[in-house]
Amino acid sequence: PYRVYCDMETDNGGWTLI
Repeated sequence: PYRVYCDMETDNGGWTLI
């Protein structure tokens, strides 16, 4: 499954799918 976490260093507004 996908997990979403907030990471302000990413390009997509801070939300990253891992």
